[in-house]
Amino acid sequence: LVTDYFYYVALQLTVCRFTEEDTKTRGGKRKDVQLGYGGLQCSHCASTPSARKFLWSNVDRLANSFAEIPAHVLKCKTCPPEVTEALLALKVRHTEQMALLPRGSQ
Repeated sequence: LVTDYFYYVALQLTVCRFTEEDTKTRGGKRKDVQLGYGGLQCSHCASTPSARKFLWSNVDRLANSFAEIPAHVLKCKTCPPEVTEALLALKVRHTEQMALLPRGSQ
């Protein structure tokens, strides 16, 4: 169970793999990531040289850094304005919807 906001954020992502090209980006911070490692990427900027990929080593890191995903989508230069507007509208209801979900499902 997730809120409409989280669901819509998830719709903006596609599955990706860590590639040789990725080793040359993000300031070399991903030296320990194996080629082919799976993750998610923004579907809007996926075909650009500065595509934003999200690669986590475990579920705890995902849970602690999930907020990076909607933050990126909201500022992504290739994200259509209607997607940004919809996200902002859903974000308004997000807290209220989270309060209605069973504890632990957020």
